[in-house]
Amino acid sequence: MIEKTFVGCDLRAVILNKKVICAYLKIPPNVLGDGHSTIETLVREKNARRAASPALRVAMIKTDDKARQILGFQGFHMQSVPAEGEPVLLGLTQSVSSGGDLLPINGRLSSPVNSVACSVAKALGYTGPLGMDVLCRDFEDKTGTAIICETNPQPAMFGALYPPVGQSVNCAEKIILHYFGAKPKKPSTKLHRIHCEGAKEIELQAFCDAFAETYEAGPVLTKTGAQELTLEGTDTEASALLSVLLDSQKKPKFIDAAYIVTPLKKPRTRKSTIALETPEDKVLRASDLIAQACLAAKPKHAEIRSNNCLLIKQGRKTTFASMQLNGWYAQVHSTELGRRRLRHILAMHGLPITRNLILEPTDVRGLRRAVARLEQGCTITMITRSGIQMQSTVATADDASALLSENLSDRTRLVHVSAPESKSSVDLLVFDGSLVAATQVSGPDQQSLHSEWHHVASACMEALPSARLMSVRVSLDDPANGPDDQVWAIDSIDTNPDIAKFGKRAADPKGAFAKKLVSALLESTI
Repeated sequence: MIEKTFVGCDLRAVILNKKVICAYLKIPPNVLGDGHSTIETLVREKNARRAASPALRVAMIKTDDKARQILGFQGFHMQSVPAEGEPVLLGLTQSVSSGGDLLPINGRLSSPVNSVACSVAKALGYTGPLGMDVLCRDFEDKTGTAIICETNPQPAMFGALYPPVGQSVNCAEKIILHYFGAKPKKPSTKLHRIHCEGAKEIELQAFCDAFAETYEAGPVLTKTGAQELTLEGTDTEASALLSVLLDSQKKPKFIDAAYIVTPLKKPRTRKSTIALETPEDKVLRASDLIAQACLAAKPKHAEIRSNNCLLIKQGRKTTFASMQLNGWYAQVHSTELGRRRLRHILAMHGLPITRNLILEPTDVRGLRRAVARLEQGCTITMITRSGIQMQSTVATADDASALLSENLSDRTRLVHVSAPESKSSVDLLVFDGSLVAATQVSGPDQQSLHSEWHHVASACMEALPSARLMSVRVSLDDPANGPDDQVWAIDSIDTNPDIAKFGKRAADPKGAFAKKLVSALLESTI
């Protein structure tokens, strides 16, 4: 390949977010005469200085045959003594790896040179780091020109971090801040009120005393109510405490459920009540409704493939989408670990959760105590690695012990103890932060739901932003009353809900709700 000769200087500019963050001249291997030292001595002294630099220690000036030949062209040899201030070249390659020097010129590039250096990143729309080798006659000439020699998507930055002269530029820090944002501020300390369901005051006080001994220099935990703790600490510390109270094996046996006490956000007031829909006599999962709606809306362009995959043809373009609108999110929370994590997320967002103890299969004493405290009618669920082993309702602690001894096996992994069902429970169908429909699951027949349950639906979606569609089961005393006027708790969340139980309008494949689901699905096609 033959290229046109360009006479001028060679510089390296490091580009980030289409802007120059540092620049330096690249100078061939050289020494500067002092009037009394030989070139061999000058090279040895300069290499000693380069050895002390993290950037230059691996790139010494060579004195091989090529270097001696270049000295001969200048009328020198290794024993020559150049005059004071006289430059002597020992190579022609302008790179650090060949023994060259770096001279920082940060902030000194003229506008034309700067524009050329940033041109490739702007043309490609690339905001990541780029190393641009630019040739120019004078990098400070405002009327000068420049050309691009080379582009490197993984530029070496040691020259900017450890320049032989001048101020260093921390390119690595700038790149990290570019991708991950500004430096995180020190987390602020605030008060977190934590409600502990099922706890007694003497037990809470003992827990606070043990917490203080464990974390002498950490957050401060105090008992501020009959079933309430107050933590003075960061959000991270509050989350860690909730993990202990909810999920871990070190969970205090006397606490059935815990959550941060936070008032519901009420952005706007709805005066009308919410009608409780009559369920259809069928089962229609959200993924099935989406499939039917897609086939109804695009009968000639939609095709259902295996594994809930939908193929959509638009001209020559073919796209795919999962009919499970929540995708990976639904799969994550279908496991036992996912359900534990779900309870933790809801509790952190101030949403009450039902009393539910998770015990080891061998903890007979804890099981008896839980049943005695939760009163008659609590449900015991024995879980294996593959799913539910058995589920039964017991009246006394003796019944619970007998049930455990009869059904315990090597496959049993956990035992759940759930509180008796409340007077009523309703299912809320939530889509993109709004309450779409509601239906009563149990309790005395009601015709409508209080309008403020819209706020609970929005709070659930805010706590779980990765889910666009969900069904939330809420245990409550009276659907006609608002959340602030009664005791309520979230029992479960279904990310592929049965739409048929929310009435005929929601389950209509040609209805307005089905069209919204199709639009949401088409947004996620690949």
